[in-house]
Amino acid sequence: MALKSIFNLGKKKQDLRGKYVLITGGAQGIGLKTAQEFAAAGSHLILTDINEEALIIAKSKLLKHKHIDVQTFKVDVADRKAVQKMADDVLRRIGRVDILINNAGIGHQGTMEDTSLKTWKRLIDINLFGPLYHIYAFLPLMKTQGKGQIVNVSSGQAFFRLPT
Repeated sequence: MALKSIFNLGKKKQDLRGKYVLITGGAQGIGLKTAQEFAAAGSHLILTDINEEALIIAKSKLLKHKHIDVQTFKVDVADRKAVQKMADDVLRRIGRVDILINNAGIGHQGTMEDTSLKTWKRLIDINLFGPLYHIYAFLPLMKTQGKGQIVNVSSGQAFFRLPT
């Protein structure tokens, strides 16, 4: 149900045909489902994921939709230089991004004493800095375009108190 709200921003249904939508973590799970919805709406897709094999499979599934372009990039969202390189490539190849969906993320469950600092760093690098790197990479382009939308996907895990 929440996914549908992306397609009905406000009271007026948004026409997504021909829009370029970048989705991080777009090769599987929620990211792939989101990509399928945008493809069905006629949007062109820019998918990033750390899993190159999954990107190839996702692209082949999505190209079943007619008249859309699907670009893929293997990117670790926690690597600022890799994100910027991808953003530069997108600008060179496509020239615009209309919608940025920061979807890539990881979860962890465990007690504080059993969670290493290395794990905390990885969680923060992917779940916090990953979206920030993308926003800083694409916001100047969106400002130059005079338009653009950024959607940050977050886990509901923060709202559920668990013993760990």
